[in-house]
Amino acid sequence: MSTAGTAAIGAGIVACGLLAALLLRFGSHGDAGNDGARGGPDGTRVWPWALHTAPVPAGGSACTGRTCLGQDPYREKCDRDGATLHALNAYGHQLRLRYSRACQSAWAEVEPARGTARLVLTAVGRTAQAASGGSRTDMVAAGQLPARACVEAAGHQLCVTEHDSWLRPVSGHGTR
Repeated sequence: MSTAGTAAIGAGIVACGLLAALLLRFGSHGDAGNDGARGGPDGTRVWPWALHTAPVPAGGSACTGRTCLGQDPYREKCDRDGATLHALNAYGHQLRLRYSRACQSAWAEVEPARGTARLVLTAVGRTAQAASGGSRTDMVAAGQLPARACVEAAGHQLCVTEHDSWLRPVSGHGTR
């Protein structure tokens, strides 16, 4: 067999292997779209899913809904079932809107926090803001109402909601 034939067979084997790996990873979930996004509630659509409550797991958070207002999601253990509802990658940063069904609360996270300012989460008429250069906000009770997370990075405002994301230049910053 020629070298070109051997190379073609090898490439075919590699392609079949990659296809098999993809089918094993994604194909077992079916087409119904209810595999639950990574970190999302079981049995829910991938994106977006409706915000709704869930029972607090054993040893879970001491706060729920309004009692979580101003609390740290990691100290209150709300991160245990916390899911990223929407994320935006731009200008070397990732902004995430996070939600805990058990705690019925949302918070915002940004990575890396270095080089960012004004990380803010707004939900249900309440606002939580991270300290300058902070990587996450405290929680705001979200229930079934929408939430919006925004951060300033590289002269742009990055924002996400449960269903959408956008970028806007921050006024006063020139684009050259």
